[in-house]
Amino acid sequence: MEIENIIKNCSNKSHKELKAIAYCQECKIYICNKCLHSHKYLFNNHSLFNLDKNFNENFTGFCKEENHREPLEFYCETHNKLCCSSCLCKINKKNKGQHKDCNALIIEDIKEIKEKKLKENLIIADNLFNQLNNTIGLFNNKLEKINENKEKLKLETQKIFTQIRNNINEKEDQILDEIDKKFENTYFNENIIKKIEKLLIEIKKIKEMGEAIEQEWNKENKLSLLINNCLIIENKIVKINEDIKLINENKNKLSIEIFIKWNLNSLNKEIINFVKIISFKKIEYIESSGNQYINTNFEFNDKYNYTIEFALSSLITSDTKFFGIDTHPKMCIGTIDSQFRFFKSNYEKKIEFDLNKHTCTIGKNLLLDKNIIMKDMVFNHSNLRLYLFNANKDGFDKNIYGTSIKLYNFKITKNNDLIKEFIPVLDYNGIPCLFDITDKEFYYNLGDGNFNYNN
Repeated sequence: MEIENIIKNCSNKSHKELKAIAYCQECKIYICNKCLHSHKYLFNNHSLFNLDKNFNENFTGFCKEENHREPLEFYCETHNKLCCSSCLCKINKKNKGQHKDCNALIIEDIKEIKEKKLKENLIIADNLFNQLNNTIGLFNNKLEKINENKEKLKLETQKIFTQIRNNINEKEDQILDEIDKKFENTYFNENIIKKIEKLLIEIKKIKEMGEAIEQEWNKENKLSLLINNCLIIENKIVKINEDIKLINENKNKLSIEIFIKWNLNSLNKEIINFVKIISFKKIEYIESSGNQYINTNFEFNDKYNYTIEFALSSLITSDTKFFGIDTHPKMCIGTIDSQFRFFKSNYEKKIEFDLNKHTCTIGKNLLLDKNIIMKDMVFNHSNLRLYLFNANKDGFDKNIYGTSIKLYNFKITKNNDLIKEFIPVLDYNGIPCLFDITDKEFYYNLGDGNFNYNN
C-alpha cells in the first residue's frame, strides 16, 4: 500500500503551515517555496525532487509502502523493483515482508547489470525510433493512396448518380455514406499516425533520460535514483513494443483493395440494388493442384492478344494443358515429356521448361519471355471459352488435362487497349480466385478442392 498524499507541508517549523513544493533526499525534509532558494544555495549538490499533485509519482529514495519510510537499498529480482529492508523482513508484521520470499540483491550489486541493460535499451530505443520513422512514412504514403482511391470512387459515384439524379437522390447519399463506412472499417485512420508520433516523442524522452543517467552513473549518492530511472525505461520499452505490435497488425490491412461495381443494366428492374461495393485483397498468385480450373467466359479470337504470367509448380512428364481450348481449332499451352508444349491451329512447338516464372503472349506470333517461338500463325474464331489451369475440351465443363501451376496474371488486349485483366485475389470471404479489373467480376474455381495462394 502506498503512502497517502498527506505529507506536503514544509518541514521547517517556522513554515509548517506552508505547502511543500520539493523534497531533499539527503536532508530527508520537505521544502516550501520560501525555503527552496536558501536550500539550493547552501546545498547545491543535494538531490531535490519536485512534488506534483501525486506524491507517489515522485522518487524520493525512500520506500512508499505504508509505515516503511526506509531507504530503497535493495533490488527485488522477482518483481523487478526497488525495495527497503522492511519489504524483505522475515518477521511477519503488518505491512512488512512483502518481498521476504523473493530473490533480492543490494543495489550496488546490480549496478553493472543495469548499466549494461541501459545501454541495451538505448540501442533498442534507437532501433524502435528508426523502425517507427519508417513505419510512419509507409502509413502516410498508404493513407494518401487510400484517400485518393476513396475520392476517386466517390467522384465515380457522383457521376453515375448525376445521370439518374431525379430518381435516386436519396440513394446517392446512402452509397457515399457506405463508401466512407467501408474505408473506415477496412483501413486504419489518422489516429494510428498520431499514435506513432506520440511513440516517437516518448522514445526521444527515453533516449534523453538514458543519456542523462549515463552522465550521472558514477555518482554514488544518486545510485538508487539512477536505478529507478533505468527501471522506468525498461517498463516504457516493454509498453512501446506492445503498442508497436498493435500498429504492425494494421499493416496487414494495407493490401486490401476496394472497388465499386455498377450494374446499370438492372437499374430499371432493381434500382435500389443497382450498385455494389466490392473489396478484396491482392495476392501474388493462386496455385492449382491439378484439380482446379477457371472458365474466363471469353471466346478465343485472333483479333486479340493473350498474355499469361505463370510458373509450373513441379517438373511434369505427363500430357497436361493449363491454358486455352483443346478442340479444333486448337489454341493451348501445356506440358509433355518435361517440355513446354504450344498449340495453335496446326502449329506445335516444344521447348525445355523449368520452374521459373514466365510470360507467354499469344497473338499473330507466339512469344515466351519476349522471345518469338512461332511466327505468322493463322487461327479462326472459336465459340469456346478460354480456360485457365486447364484447356476447354469441346465445351465440357470439367477438368481433363489440369496440372499444378502458379498463375500471377492473365490479360487480353487489342491494339494495346486492355480488354480484360485477371489478377489473383482473396475475395471478401477470403476465398482465393481471380478478379477481372475491367468488368469487376470474381472468377472462381469450377473444379474440385481449392486454390492455394501466396500473399
